Amino acid sequence: MCVRRVSPACRPECLYPVKRTAAIGKQGFPTRRITGREGTQSVSWFNNLRLQWKLLAAFSVLLVIMGTQSAFVYYNIRKSQQAAWWTEHTYRVIDLANEALSALVDMESGYRGFLITGRDESLEPYNAGKPRYQARLDQLIKETSDNPAQVRRWQDLQQRSANWQNTVTEPGIKLRRVVTEGKDTLTDIVNFEASGEGKKQFDVMRAVFAEAIATERALLDSRSKEQVAANETLQRVIVFGTLLALLSSIAIAMFLSRTLAFEVAQIGAAARQIAREDLPSFVAAARA
Repeated sequence: MCVRRVSPACRPECLYPVKRTAAIGKQGFPTRRITGREGTQSVSWFNNLRLQWKLLAAFSVLLVIMGTQSAFVYYNIRKSQQAAWWTEHTYRVIDLANEALSALVDMESGYRGFLITGRDESLEPYNAGKPRYQARLDQLIKETSDNPAQVRRWQDLQQRSANWQNTVTEPGIKLRRVVTEGKDTLTDIVNFEASGEGKKQFDVMRAVFAEAIATERALLDSRSKEQVAANETLQRVIVFGTLLALLSSIAIAMFLSRTLAFEVAQIGAAARQIAREDLPSFVAAARA
């Protein structure tokens, strides 16, 4: 068989030989493409796949892109959440350290006030500050358990404050009570304080607090930058990932439309050829 020209006057002539690559389908059309000039045309393996596999491959590519984007988004969300948690944790540690220092200052103020007045109500800040100070240090040790250097600072402050109370505040309070009872004079209190030991120990504790808080503020600055960077990365992943998915969807849609158009054109070409040929002889030749 041969494909004739459109003009009836050219019936004896053939445009090019035809090679049928498959049998006739149930509706009388070839189930595969008919190739022409110089045998089969050069096509890729993908073009030879069935339409259902082409659709599956196209949607699989899109799903892979969307899955990859989702994985990156999830990773960066987790990273951002972790950075936010550490930032909040650092703020909490700084607040606890400031509260502990405030409690220590209250103890020192109450102690000084009692030395001057000798009234028990002046000791209220001192008595209230002691349990609050110890509680905050215990919290600090727990909150910074991942940072051995900070834990050592809080433990050092516990020891220093205990020593300050044993050697300065408790003896001073006891001496002031003796003076109030008239057994000693205010000169004894002045002489007790003149050594400056109490101020010296208190200043050292202040310095340790300042060092610890400065360390936490440095960590806060670093973690805040990490959080900002994580948020910026997350935004880029969402924006560019969405753009990539959109462009991929458009490309896949264009590819599928061309594929479908090609398949329809093949069916149309086969139908037109069958219409121009002697159908019984075409079927007989295809079955031969």
